[in-house]
Amino acid sequence: MSALRVHRWFAILSGLVATVVAGVALAANPAGFYYYDKADATYPNIGGFDAPTALLITGRCNRTNTHFTQARAAGAEVLAYINPVDILTAPSSCQAEFFTGAQLWPHKDANGNDRSEGTGTKLSNLTVGSSWATAVVAYVEDLMRDGNVDGVMLDVVGAKLWAAADWNNWPTPEQDEWTAGNIDLVRRINDSRKRINPFFIIINNNYWNPENTAPDPNVVYPGEQYVDGIVVEHHAATELNARAFAGRPYGSPGAGLEHRRVIAISSTSSDALAWTNVAGVTHVALQPNGYSNGEPPVVTPTPLTDRPPRFGRVDYGPSQSVGMTADFKRASKYALAQNGTLDALWAYLDGAAAASGMQEIRLVLYRDNNGVPGTKVTESNSKWLGAGAPGGWREFVVPHVALSQGNYWIGIFTGATGGVARNYSDNTKGNWYGNADTFSGGAESSFGAGNTGMAELSVFATYTVP
Repeated sequence: MSALRVHRWFAILSGLVATVVAGVALAANPAGFYYYDKADATYPNIGGFDAPTALLITGRCNRTNTHFTQARAAGAEVLAYINPVDILTAPSSCQAEFFTGAQLWPHKDANGNDRSEGTGTKLSNLTVGSSWATAVVAYVEDLMRDGNVDGVMLDVVGAKLWAAADWNNWPTPEQDEWTAGNIDLVRRINDSRKRINPFFIIINNNYWNPENTAPDPNVVYPGEQYVDGIVVEHHAATELNARAFAGRPYGSPGAGLEHRRVIAISSTSSDALAWTNVAGVTHVALQPNGYSNGEPPVVTPTPLTDRPPRFGRVDYGPSQSVGMTADFKRASKYALAQNGTLDALWAYLDGAAAASGMQEIRLVLYRDNNGVPGTKVTESNSKWLGAGAPGGWREFVVPHVALSQGNYWIGIFTGATGGVARNYSDNTKGNWYGNADTFSGGAESSFGAGNTGMAELSVFATYTVP
């Protein structure tokens, strides 16, 4: 870039910052970091993040703190900080549990010492298929199931390591081994979230191009497709290379996982404000002392549209049904708290009830009629679930009909071949109603008389609000 163009660029950016500070609407949301691992820590300024769609990063020891519960209730997203790369030589009692069983990176440095990225740490073994990588995946899967956080921030995970790890002097095969292991880690976590909780957010604090250069805009690097975004940490908004990372095509378009989240962490308020108008940045955070916690929000929230509200059971139940009968519908009742427009219906299903065959399934939505399903609202498209299909959330397309606040029954309607697909439920809830219905003719306009049961189906609806 010529000196003249650089000069013009800085002049434009300086004017942008001045305009933003003057009060022009900003494009990004506030992010706050409270990831120090102290369960009894103080939480300065945290009330400023109690709004849609602010984003908070917790630590391991404090993520169940009521501050984060309150923020989520107000519409904020809460991500759990996880560093699966740096094994601490002196972890706190809470952190020690996470590192139990962690393996060291299998290669030494030129002096025969364990690889390290800084004082008090050693690098973990994140090679493809390592037992430590498997433990990390299982740990994140538990977070997906618990439902206490909206996602994770994977610190240090990426295609390469920082300068403190002496990355540039690693032998090329060892660099390749590291890159492949990190890509495989996020691939496996992404596979798990598609199966367990497709609304779970995955971001990492690192880049996915293995070279120490700006990313090639014509290349989608392996790893980017498995995460929803990254953290651009302590880079000025005027730094063109960092800006290029903010606009990368993270995630897998068309897979129902477009939860784009790119956080820019800045050392000054003016620079944080400048980041709000950089293409691709969704959240900005202020850390004036480098790694301080609890800084006040820099911007007011600008609600995002990629995580629609839901009603129903958004975690899947622990019990699996027998193979579902053909020509039968079963439903559970859930409350819609506000008026909206139906977007989609979801059910947690597998095909483990049979060794062969395929079963056709639709989802249905009925209004409540004095505690039982009444009039049909809508019926989805069909999906065929094959024998042996793994458990996972399946999305069913429906017409975008208006819904008024109240109780609804979300149902699973099954056709032939019977006995292939299974649903997941909690068999202690007593929230189940079902009856026979001929699948080929579509679900009856009135649910009809049926039987009650002790289950509660793992089904939910997504919707948009006016």
